[in-house]
Amino acid sequence: MGKWTKKWEKDRRNLKKVFDDKWITNCEAQLGGCMHNNFLSFHHRHKRKWYKERGKEDLLGAFNQNILVCANCHEKLEDDRKATREIFLQLRD
Repeated sequence: MGKWTKKWEKDRRNLKKVFDDKWITNCEAQLGGCMHNNFLSFHHRHKRKWYKERGKEDLLGAFNQNILVCANCHEKLEDDRKATREIFLQLRD
């Protein structure tokens, strides 16, 4: 496992605690076809590459840089930067 992956695994563990403490345990996006509390993962405000290229790896694990989403919503947001931007403005800004 590389340094980048190890850092994300540590950040992800910490994020899970933060989200649990805030009682965020369901998909936050709630888009069509949402699975609500199944197959959850973190969706980042920017692509992971964006953080690395800018030397902002420390932001990847920040609460305001992540939302909890189900697999269906994650897939819908993955390549739709406009929808991602809108949902982050609604939920985190």
